[in-house]
Parts: sequence; C-alpha cells; structure tokens
Amino acid sequence: MGLHHSFRSEKAQVPGEVVFISNVEVLARRVAEHIQRLRTQVDRTLSKPMFQREVAAALDIDKDKDLADSDLLILLKYLARDRQVLAYDSGVVRIAGPNEAVLPVSKEDRAIASLKSLIQDIQEQVHILELEITNTRKKSERAVDSKNRPLALAALRSRKMAENVLTQRLDTLFQLEEVRDRIQQAADQVTIISVLKDSAEALRNLNSQVGSVSDVEGSLEILKEEVGKVEDINLAINQTGYENSLNDSSEIEDELDQLLRQAENIEAEAPLKEGSQQRRVDVQRSGNASGSGIEQSPSRVEEGLMVPKTASASSLSEETSAVARMSLDDEEDSSSRKPQPRQDQDKVGQLLVGS
Repeated sequence: MGLHHSFRSEKAQVPGEVVFISNVEVLARRVAEHIQRLRTQVDRTLSKPMFQREVAAALDIDKDKDLADSDLLILLKYLARDRQVLAYDSGVVRIAGPNEAVLPVSKEDRAIASLKSLIQDIQEQVHILELEITNTRKKSERAVDSKNRPLALAALRSRKMAENVLTQRLDTLFQLEEVRDRIQQAADQVTIISVLKDSAEALRNLNSQVGSVSDVEGSLEILKEEVGKVEDINLAINQTGYENSLNDSSEIEDELDQLLRQAENIEAEAPLKEGSQQRRVDVQRSGNASGSGIEQSPSRVEEGLMVPKTASASSLSEETSAVARMSLDDEEDSSSRKPQPRQDQDKVGQLLVGS
C-alpha cells in the first residue's frame, strides 16, 4: 500500500525504513469507520487473519496481493497507540465498542477468536464439499450418458462420501455456532449485570441522600404546613383586595348616578333651548315685517291669526327687548323648573297684539 519505504543512509551506511504518516492516517480513518459497524463483543473479537480480511474489505483491496504483513502491523500500531480504538497481541485483535475503554486482550478473547476461526474454516470446508458434490453428480450423469458403468459407480461413491462428510461438517458447524451464540449471550449478561450493579449503587447513593421514610414524612408535613401558610396569606391579600373593590364599586355607582342626572338635565334643557331659539327667530321676523304693514306672530300664525301693523317703531323695539329679557330669564331658570314653550309663545303673541 506504500505505507513505508526502505532506505540506506549515505553517511552512516545504515539501512532503515520510513513510514508515510499522512497515508497511514487516511487509511486508518477508513478502517476505523469500517470496524465500528461491529456491534457485539463476539463480532469485535477477531483473529489477525480475520482482521486482515476486514482491512481489505474497508480499503477495497486484495488482501493477498496489496496488503503486506508489515502494512498490517503499521495499521495495528497506529490504531492502538494513536487512535486508541483496539488492542492486539500476537494472534488476536480486540476492537473497543462505542464509548468503551480499550481493554487488553484476555483469555476469553483468545477463546472467542479461536472459535470464530474454527467456524470460518468449517464454513469454507462446507462450501468446498458442496462444490465437490455438484461436480460428482455431473460426472456421474456424463458417465451414464456415455454408458461408462465403472466411472459412473466411482462418481456415485465419491458423491456419497462427500455427502456424509458434509453432514458431519454441518453438524459440527451447528454446534460451534450454538456455542458462539451462548458466549454472546453470556457476554451480554455480563454487560447487563454490570449495568444493574452500577444502577443499584447509584440508587443506593440517592436513597441515602433522601434519608429514611420518617424523614420524608417529616419533610412532607413541613411542606404541607408551609403551603397552608402561603394559602392563608393569599386569602388575606385577596380579602383586602375585595374590600377595596367594594369601595371602588360604591364610588363608581355614585359617579354613574351623577352622569345619569346630568344626562336627564340635558334632555330637559333641550326643548327649552329650542323654544328660546324659536322665539328669537320670531322676533327677528317681526322686526323684518314691520315695514310691510302686516306683522305675523309665530304663535298666532299657528292659530291662523294675522296681526296688523299698528304699533310704532319705538314700541316694537321695547317689546322686542322685553321678549329678549324673558328668554334670558327662562334660560337661567331652566335648571330648576321645566319650561312651558306653548304658554311663552302665547304670551309673546298677546304682547305683540296689544302693542
């Protein structure tokens, strides 16, 4: 892979090797990402040949042609020392799981690696036996077609022997895989028990901080008492607020009564103001009609009467001033009595007629 290069110093004439760290970092990152997909402890425990196959699969290379033993050792050293994702010895590689500390290779790891290597060897033997059975079957069929009896019998005997060996290998493989599964279950149980122990210890520490049941009951009683005090204080505050709201309500009701009285006074003054304005208009019309010889009174006009012009200009002016004074007096007395606009108009008409 080009991870190292041999050289000889020209001065000291000492041979040696150098390692291209940049290349090692790139390849080690790809290998680390690939082996993190191994979830269980059994899957993460590998023999060196098995780890070599995983590296070849991660780098998409041929393990026999492109991956030398020296390159594998360089990757192992970098991943163990610098990346700290695995531990290894002469024949076993133990990969650390996510959020798991790197532990040295143990006796159990060596047993698991040996078991997995044996299972892999038997699987390869089963594959070879299956190919041999297929070939002997074809050979026997060709011998029958060529009517070569001895060759057909030999092919059948070979197939029968291969089938017997295959049955034995499959039985052995089944037993080994069952042992591997049991080991995985035991490893999971160890993890579960460890987590349970840690959880029990944490629970014990928390309970010791809480105290005994009597302490908890005492704390609850104190809490209940303090909550009652808070409720009493809130009740007292709310009662004071309620009394203040009652006082505010009485003041608001008084103000509302005053506004209603003002509205009634305004409604009572409205007809009087209209009568006063009408009287002013009548007086102005009377003054304008003095030169025409016929003077009309608004109240008399309503009754169908016509007032002839017989008064002089001075007497008409005096009557106009009297009417104006009457209107002012009526406006001043409007707040104490209800006006009678019809009687005032009749009075103005009588004064005008008399004049």
